[in-house]
Amino acid sequence: GGLLEEAIRVSDLFLPGKKRIVSTKGTVVSSVHDAKQFFAAEHLLNIPLVLLINRGSASAAEIVAAALKQNERAIVIGEQSFGKGTVQTLWDLKDGSGLKLTIGEYLTPSGRSIHNIGVMPNLRLIPVTVPELKNGETELGRQEIFTTEKRFGLLSDFDAENRVNDLDELSISYLSHTPILNEESKIIDNNLKIEKLKADIFVKTAEQLLSQWNPKNTNSVIQKISREAEQKESEIITEALSKHGIDWSLNPFIKSATPEMLILTWSAEMISTDLLRVKVNLRNSGKIDAQRLIAVTRASNGILDSLEFPIGKLVSEENTSRTIDVKIPAGMMEEQEPVEILLFDHNLKKLKSVRRQLHFSPKRNHSFWLRMKIFDNGRFGSRGNGDGRVQTGETIALAFKIENKSKSTVPELLLKLRGTEGAFRINRGKLLLKNLEPHKKQKDYFLFKSLMDSGTLGKISLEMVDIKAGTPGIVYLWNLNNMFPEQKLVTPELLGVSWQDKDGNYVEAETDLSSLILQGNVSNVNDVRDVYVYLNNKKVFYSLNRNSGQQDKNTEFHFQTEVNLDTGNNQISIFSRSRSG
Repeated sequence: GGLLEEAIRVSDLFLPGKKRIVSTKGTVVSSVHDAKQFFAAEHLLNIPLVLLINRGSASAAEIVAAALKQNERAIVIGEQSFGKGTVQTLWDLKDGSGLKLTIGEYLTPSGRSIHNIGVMPNLRLIPVTVPELKNGETELGRQEIFTTEKRFGLLSDFDAENRVNDLDELSISYLSHTPILNEESKIIDNNLKIEKLKADIFVKTAEQLLSQWNPKNTNSVIQKISREAEQKESEIITEALSKHGIDWSLNPFIKSATPEMLILTWSAEMISTDLLRVKVNLRNSGKIDAQRLIAVTRASNGILDSLEFPIGKLVSEENTSRTIDVKIPAGMMEEQEPVEILLFDHNLKKLKSVRRQLHFSPKRNHSFWLRMKIFDNGRFGSRGNGDGRVQTGETIALAFKIENKSKSTVPELLLKLRGTEGAFRINRGKLLLKNLEPHKKQKDYFLFKSLMDSGTLGKISLEMVDIKAGTPGIVYLWNLNNMFPEQKLVTPELLGVSWQDKDGNYVEAETDLSSLILQGNVSNVNDVRDVYVYLNNKKVFYSLNRNSGQQDKNTEFHFQTEVNLDTGNNQISIFSRSRSG
């Protein structure tokens, strides 16, 4: 990044007079900045110039890159830049706070916006990653099981859905080694820095371009260097893949495999509470050898998206498989996730795809026994008249004892106290209880103050969240005018939740229908107050249990509604509250 003024000054050093550097466009500010040669020296206007950018180059850095590239003053190499092209201003507000306001956008010399687009280099450098083998071990001839921490990245810069064949685009795919964690924070010897720079492909490519500089035939120089470097790097990548038993060699004289020849299947299973094993199987039933085959996942969930299964060469009548173990995060909620596996050939042409629905369940369903007691007599930092009741102006200690009534240990239970009505100051409102074992109790306390001018005692809420389970949180409400009861708090259990069309046919997570029937049940009807449903953060359904407290506790509360879906992805959340909130 940097400042606009400095970007203009740097660009002015290398551009002839009257060449456009940048313009700004907006309702509040519009301006044009051309080169005026205020700072330029004669020799700077003609020296060879190569500019290095990557995906972190933003704002003012992009202005310089675009100005020098589009005025054909420099060759830009590297990665597509970040794409921050907005003009912003800061306003001081009366209360001492500030407001950052976007008032316009930057336009390149050709009149294009930088924002969300960035600058495309003349020569793209595309990193490719191949997991390294440990201690010189060889995996050749053995089926490896990779993890999301040890995975391939052969198509890291590839968008299968929006790919456009650009014959003029020049690029070099190179083998990138994963940087050591916190490497940037270490003090590195100057000689080592020099060696690292000499080995850096950005620097090496820039040196080649400068050494072969030909201002009259720049494109041919870039093409020659990219062709030679691409061939050399391809051999390095092929060698790295061969250590994993993957034949990535390419014979240009062999015809491409047809989709009909290849039989693609895949499976996914939870092999532990937090590990999903995804296995891709491929068979070549044709008479032609297939080359550089690779399968890739596509999913809206980033955990499952862009997983790569390089197959390489698959000879006639051969079967092979690739496996990746995906670590599922602790807090992942219950959901249906559509996942598609796409198969590509050596030209990155999609041959076929197979789509499946994966269902993820929460790791635990909990129940807790909770007892609370108010202190206003000086204990736990409280301050009041000591009558054990909440009154305005008092600092209240809300002590509690909690017992885990479920069958599994809760590694981390987060408790958050909030004021929902009235005026409060929460002094101690967030607690993290660790390793709450089954039928074991833990004690702690909250501190809060009901302010003098609130007019009412109001209400408070306690939210209980198992951070590493993905189960819905328990939210418990209290009116401070009432005493705190001893309660057993249970996570509402949703049973038999399903989607159907209007004819009663069951529907999976994906559909082209504009509306669906949602129905399900909530356990322990006697304690259910209500159920409500949100669609994309908008409440679309509410059902009150009018017989709460009057029925058999083993009965279930049924709900059903028609949901009109939005275009694109729809996130549906179902909430249930007990009689106590």
